[in-house]
Amino acid sequence: MKILVVHNRDISAFPPVRSLIQNLVHNGHKVTIITRDSKDVLKEYGDQLEVHKLMPYQGGNKVKEAGAFFKNRRDIRQLVAECMNHNDVIWTTTDSTVREIGPMLFNYKHIMELFELIEYLPLLPKQNVLKFDIKKYAQHAYKVVVPEINRAYIQQVWWDLPKTPVVLPNKPYDISLNSIHVSPDLKAILENMENEKRKIVLYQGVFYADRNLDAFAEAIQQNNEKYVLYIMGAENDYSRTLCRKYPGMKYIPFQVPPAHLLVTKYADIGVIPYKPVKFENNSILNALYCAPNKIFEYAAFGLPMVGSNVLGLKLPFEQYNIGFCCDELKYDQISHALDVIEAHYNEMSSNCINFYKSIDLDQIVNSILLED
Repeated sequence: MKILVVHNRDISAFPPVRSLIQNLVHNGHKVTIITRDSKDVLKEYGDQLEVHKLMPYQGGNKVKEAGAFFKNRRDIRQLVAECMNHNDVIWTTTDSTVREIGPMLFNYKHIMELFELIEYLPLLPKQNVLKFDIKKYAQHAYKVVVPEINRAYIQQVWWDLPKTPVVLPNKPYDISLNSIHVSPDLKAILENMENEKRKIVLYQGVFYADRNLDAFAEAIQQNNEKYVLYIMGAENDYSRTLCRKYPGMKYIPFQVPPAHLLVTKYADIGVIPYKPVKFENNSILNALYCAPNKIFEYAAFGLPMVGSNVLGLKLPFEQYNIGFCCDELKYDQISHALDVIEAHYNEMSSNCINFYKSIDLDQIVNSILLED
């Protein structure tokens, strides 16, 4: 099948989109992609993939930002019109991608994927008065795809969809570490982790307000003879504040996927802290029904997990016995969670690997593409 994937963001920051591309190429589909690719992560595919790169957004004042937004929209629409002359299906990956392509989507067989729980979308960025009618696009789509089962039913009810969206978990398509280039800086980090005598508790991901890392940092600092906390991701004000406040914590800069998995491999326990907060146009339920790709990245290396008490974590943790959810992210409860994991470490580590293997991405993507 000939498939056009459109991703109106930088693909280096979206492992699930890279997983989708791997899946489609591996299964013999002819794939074209429109996206930003500042890290050149798509060059590994060579002539297996037709790539159309969008220009990066230019910063500046509001006038320049508006100009960049509308130029980006024109570029996407022009490329989509050209590419759909020789493709069978268009697969969009974000709500804003749907907005930027607009009404021409009604002319195509459209698979609409959402990585966040979306109730509405602004017609233009950074304002909430005028709304884009994304519900209409979802209702018209051939398939709607989401990463978590509860989100599927919520989106169906919100948007009055005729069918429940398909669940495609945010699992990496392939975890192969052999061909990853290891920079001198990363090599030094990995050597330090390998030589660490304490248990390594790892958080990898973005540093947002809905990631309550302070509680973990405090709890592990109180147990610093047994544990050490590593955090890995793109530096921002929150990460800098954490490092100043908890000097025993170790910070690792953002590693372009899949290089970040070399760090995951050396950890012992994974951290997944979420708390429901309102962020941009994402629903406040987004974190409650979280669908982190890191649950699969931790599981692939047998890392039991500690998480907050949200249903997106509680259901898989309890069903597969791969982690422990704290009722409240406080020092004593996090310490108790670490004790529980330590007492059952081998069993939970084995369960993590079985959980990872239980998801067949080939079968799920094939079912999305096939006619019902």
